[in-house]
Amino acid sequence: MDMVENLADLFLSSKGRISRKTFWIGVGALVAWSILVFIVLWSALGASLVQTFLGRLVGFPFELATIYFGYNLAAKRFNDRARPLICAAAGAGVAAVKSLLDLVRITGDPLTQTWLDELFILAGTGIALWYFLELGLMRGTVGPNDHGEDPEPERA
Repeated sequence: MDMVENLADLFLSSKGRISRKTFWIGVGALVAWSILVFIVLWSALGASLVQTFLGRLVGFPFELATIYFGYNLAAKRFNDRARPLICAAAGAGVAAVKSLLDLVRITGDPLTQTWLDELFILAGTGIALWYFLELGLMRGTVGPNDHGEDPEPERA
């Protein structure tokens, strides 16, 4: 039960701090979640229905949930680094707008890729690189900060 509570807190709350190790475990869990949802939707809807508006509409809530989970994971790392939550909202906001535009087929069609698709690719790549460096590699604030105790205490 404690593991389930910890996972729920990890993905459903932006409060507190997490270590880089916990961040990478969370990223792995989000990747596994995304693959599982894709396989289940693909199996349930079939290849031809997945690309229709109905298929995109069925998948849209799962995309939003994944964005929300990712936001909370990033927020905890930004808390650890004593950065404002707008940093986590930047990635979530870009992802949510892209998902909405994909839903209504303004973006996301590989056969008719537009400048807007390319803009989202550029923005997403920049944000991913920023998150990789700052959240995945850099140590958080040493000692306690406004968001709690240091999740990576100094080793003796």
